Amino acid sequence: MPSKQFGKLRQWAGEKITLEKKTLATDEFKDLEQEIERRRIGMEQIYESSRSYYTYLLKKKDTGEGDQKFLPMESLGRVMVSHGEEFGDDSAYGTSLCTLGKAHINVAAQQEKFAENFHSLFLTRVEASIAEVAQFYVLRKKLKSRRYVSPSSTGQRLTSIIDSLSMPPCLSHNVNSSVRRRK
Repeated sequence: MPSKQFGKLRQWAGEKITLEKKTLATDEFKDLEQEIERRRIGMEQIYESSRSYYTYLLKKKDTGEGDQKFLPMESLGRVMVSHGEEFGDDSAYGTSLCTLGKAHINVAAQQEKFAENFHSLFLTRVEASIAEVAQFYVLRKKLKSRRYVSPSSTGQRLTSIIDSLSMPPCLSHNVNSSVRRRK
């Protein structure tokens, strides 16, 4: 371990004092870093907006009838059904209000199902993508600390770390295709 630290120190000092050529990342790796940074920013913005939307979809209001809370659409439907029933079955107006109220209640139930699916299918995948980008940054930091170990093997290390990096599906396809186009 001390010899490894000494090697790092010697390389750093050589770069600073004698103006030796620095060990640099390849253009491919720099392009990959820029692409992932753009995607990270976008994913975080999408995630924040999606969380707000999810909260909005499930926001329930207190109706004043005990401890029950309902979605606004469901609350409207219940009031319509209740008011429609006051007119009886022989009133077209009452029947129409009941039918429309039941439709509103059904729409509210579908909205709750949609919100749950939105969370389980979309938001969890965005969270996983953000976690994988964070893992990329941890690996990048590890790579930068290894930069001083051996300049001759840096290029090999860069490609091996890039290859071993588990990219999220939403990132890997486009990054790989953009890297292939540049070659």
